[in-house]
Amino acid sequence: RLADWNAVSKGKKKYFAPDGVHLTKTGGDVFANLVKDTLRGP
Repeated sequence: RLADWNAVSKGKKKYFAPDGVHLTKTGGDVFANLVKDTLRGP
């Protein structure tokens, strides 16, 4: 399985801190859910 963070986060500036690298609280939550859902599988 592959968690495609690029597809999920592309264009979502609210997911990233002003430095463009680190995540905001919202971005961290979305990333954590992506990983969780990917590990759970279909």
